[in-house]
Amino acid sequence: MNTWRINQWGAFAAFFLIGSMAGQVRAGTEMKQQPNVLLILVDDMGWQDTSVPFHYGDSGKAIPSPGNAVFKTPGMEKLAAQGMIFTQAYTPSVCSPSRTALMTGNNPSRTHISNWTNPDKPADTSMRGIKTMRPPAWRMQGMTSDDPSLARMLHDAGYRTLFVGKAHFGPTSNSAAQPENLGFDVNVGGSGAGHPASYLGEDCYAEKSYKETGIHGVRDVPNLEKYYNTDTFLTDALSTEMASEIRESVKTGKPFFAYMGHYAVHSPLMKDPQFQALYPSLKGALLNYATLISGMDKSILHLLGTLDEAGVADRTLVVFASDNGGTAPWKNKCLPLRGMKGTPYEGGIRTPMIVSWAKLNPAQPLQQQYPIVPGSRCDRVVALQDMFATLGSMAGGKVPDGLDSYDISGLLRGDGSCNRPQTYFLNFPHQHNDAYYVLYREGDWKVIYRYHTKKWELYNLKSDMEEQHDLTRECPEQLQAMARKLVTEHIRHGAQFPIDTQTGLPAVFVMPDQSSK
Repeated sequence: MNTWRINQWGAFAAFFLIGSMAGQVRAGTEMKQQPNVLLILVDDMGWQDTSVPFHYGDSGKAIPSPGNAVFKTPGMEKLAAQGMIFTQAYTPSVCSPSRTALMTGNNPSRTHISNWTNPDKPADTSMRGIKTMRPPAWRMQGMTSDDPSLARMLHDAGYRTLFVGKAHFGPTSNSAAQPENLGFDVNVGGSGAGHPASYLGEDCYAEKSYKETGIHGVRDVPNLEKYYNTDTFLTDALSTEMASEIRESVKTGKPFFAYMGHYAVHSPLMKDPQFQALYPSLKGALLNYATLISGMDKSILHLLGTLDEAGVADRTLVVFASDNGGTAPWKNKCLPLRGMKGTPYEGGIRTPMIVSWAKLNPAQPLQQQYPIVPGSRCDRVVALQDMFATLGSMAGGKVPDGLDSYDISGLLRGDGSCNRPQTYFLNFPHQHNDAYYVLYREGDWKVIYRYHTKKWELYNLKSDMEEQHDLTRECPEQLQAMARKLVTEHIRHGAQFPIDTQTGLPAVFVMPDQSSK
């Protein structure tokens, strides 16, 4: 497996030379500068639902995917041209586990926030089509005040902390899981809802009944009254609010952490008419989805422009990511990857990630300290939860011991220094688009176990990224080795087992040498 790779070495040399001419990174106050951070988290965006390619061959050339030719994302292109794309960035396969992993720095297998949380009150959200299994007593209330919090850590480090958009850290009735109680100074639009009732200002971003009753539903987007009964699309309203809060933060002179949590591109797939002309060959749900992608991308450019106008772009780090695999409304949703949101395959857990400075300035001390090479690529395994330790390290925050988050800021220096193991573990004792599975990746190998069928799958992702060739019979020794490691990770994370409904007891692992008899 490629550990890391950077292209455009010429660009790097020029970037480094200019930085050197401007002055070497010096010890003292300049080394201790705190970057502003703009975190852009998109909902349900697949690995290749963008004009930025994330699939590269051994030759270093991009391998086009269907989505690259369809979706128009100049904002993502700009971030990629100025920064580093991560081709093997992993997340949990559904939203609340992903979002709480980012916020706590812990794998959902450890927190037991292992499925999406109900928007109103704590309740089990698992599908129940498989009668032989049921979920364990997972943490349905989402985050609590006892959890580590990325926002609280940065707030304590001197940041003004901004939240705009989708939260979904726990049900709205659990006040401890709401952004304003997790260390954010500002919360606009965040609640227990996993998707909006409507993207339309004409609907007041609410259920149709709101205009008649004046009573908000659990999925109505809060704090946007100024846009009610206008033609302002939800993505634009949220982007405008974030831009305003960034400008206010700049006035304070404090560094800021701005978490832009887009509701897009989650259902309901409602067309953003601003972008219909970009997709003349698309119809129906796919057209609507494509316009949601473009609206999200417009927000990137809007916020980059805001940072530039405010004079802070060259000291603002931008992190772009998606919370889980894609749901694009076409037959093979995440080509070339197998699967989609909610599944254990790469299409469910591998997502687009970009880290970039909002504006290149080699003379800026922060950029000298973290000289992210423009147009570069990293092929190492990383995870969304790593942003906790990474941002904490870069911002001078106090990162708690014992987290599952790894500091990958060394990768941003361009030398590849990073002690993150090339592994990823995920336990999903629920039913969604797939059911009752646990997976473990190490290097090029990936193993999957399904509790309800007691079956194993084994793939080599270097030769078979599409996961079309199950190697359990061809490589029995490798299967057994990976199965043992998966069980070890299950124990290490304190992961839960689903419940066998026939016995009322937790499910058990049936190891490969036993199941093959």
